[in-house]
Amino acid sequence: MTCSVRRILAFSGLLCAIAPGLAAQDHQWTLVSPYWEGVFQTRNLQAFADDVANASDGRIQITVEPGAQRFSQREIPRAVRTGRAEMGEILMGTLVQSDPIYALDNLPFIATDLDAARTLWDTSRPVIDLSLDHRDGMVLLYAVPWPPQSLYTREPVNSLEDLAGVRMRTYSPTTARLAELMGATPVNIETADLEPALAAGTIDAMITSPTTGVSSEIWRYLDHYTDVQAWIPKNIVMMNKRLFLDLDPEDRTLIMEAAATAERRGWQLSEETTREDTQSLADAGMTLHEPGAELTAELEAIGIAMAAEWVSRAGASVEDTLNQYLLQTQENPSRELSGTLAGHLEPGPEGDTLIDQEHGLEWARCSLGQQWNGNACSGRPLRRNLSGTEEAIATLNGQSNGSGDWRLPSIEELGTLVRCTSNSPGNWHIDAGPCQGNFSVPTVQDGFETLVSSWYWSASEVDDNPAEHHGLYFRAGHVFPLGTYGYRHYALPVRSLP
Repeated sequence: MTCSVRRILAFSGLLCAIAPGLAAQDHQWTLVSPYWEGVFQTRNLQAFADDVANASDGRIQITVEPGAQRFSQREIPRAVRTGRAEMGEILMGTLVQSDPIYALDNLPFIATDLDAARTLWDTSRPVIDLSLDHRDGMVLLYAVPWPPQSLYTREPVNSLEDLAGVRMRTYSPTTARLAELMGATPVNIETADLEPALAAGTIDAMITSPTTGVSSEIWRYLDHYTDVQAWIPKNIVMMNKRLFLDLDPEDRTLIMEAAATAERRGWQLSEETTREDTQSLADAGMTLHEPGAELTAELEAIGIAMAAEWVSRAGASVEDTLNQYLLQTQENPSRELSGTLAGHLEPGPEGDTLIDQEHGLEWARCSLGQQWNGNACSGRPLRRNLSGTEEAIATLNGQSNGSGDWRLPSIEELGTLVRCTSNSPGNWHIDAGPCQGNFSVPTVQDGFETLVSSWYWSASEVDDNPAEHHGLYFRAGHVFPLGTYGYRHYALPVRSLP
């Protein structure tokens, strides 16, 4: 009996001795990446691994495995989800088949500088985090952008007219669609075939980053670089969800703190790399251009058209994320919607409407849901689907004490509000840019500077299809179809003059 008690006590002592070790386990993990060792993204991965090792006093060791040694980029998500690798890095767009939200940072001419890309990431991160968690069984650690994608050509480009018929390298349905809208001829070229195609003169233009331009010595083939910053793709770093949740809270915290540090460091490295590689293009003899106002407006119109096409496929929740971003980047609508020096509108008797005698229209001065306070529009504009918008207008008519008759404008009526900086009416149809010739960016008539720089409903059906109505995007003066069910946009009521 005494012997048995001694054995029990001895075993209990052994458990007590090893219990602290159970609370602070050692971990040996692998972080797989498809990118080669020398790029800044991989250097940042190694710095992240070092930060985790230091914060955990060496208990958590992360080995960075670059260059797709075991898994290709498309195989990495599954490898992390199934635990064959504990962590992984991929280009975010790789997951677009899982969820359309991952295509957000590949939409062209939506976020065209690193500040805008940062805002887009901050806006979309909660949705992407949730998608990774629920759909893919992974925990999002951090994201870092690549340098912006810009335009390389043989000749200078001042407007889309200069790209008519130019053979442009494409590598996906998205880039092929972009080339078509730019007026170029798409030529599908895989990455491995790019330099031979350039050398053979198969293509005359391409969109890629200054980093790729430097690594491929693109100045040997193309002479001009226009810094359009078409889109800014990001890499995301993720971790197996089950493994993360099995960690002690302290270890989860230190990993997320190291990830936050890696994200800040990575964005700074991206900015530095962009600056250095762009200078390298100039040093190698390329002519660098900033896009002019005409080209900028034309490209922005293409971006809005492609965003509308994407939203129509992606769904309402994705559209909400995009609209949240657009509102955040347009906090001062008057900056985007400056009034013309002259117009054909005059204030109504109460000042809360604007009268267009030329077209026989009286416009509400504020977006639906707002009120005119004598100096500006107050309140929050309503963003509703089409039926909700029509109900709100009916309510507005019921509150008008017999002076109702408010309605949605036709797309032609909405188009009368768009002007170019030449003070000529904007050519706002989707088949042409919003401003033609030597005009500059679109603007609006005086009095409408407080409109939200976003999408507005019209009453005009697309090809007699009630499921789609034409909408106008006031920031770019661009027209495109809007799905009437599930999609929410703004409205500007109008009524006909007696």
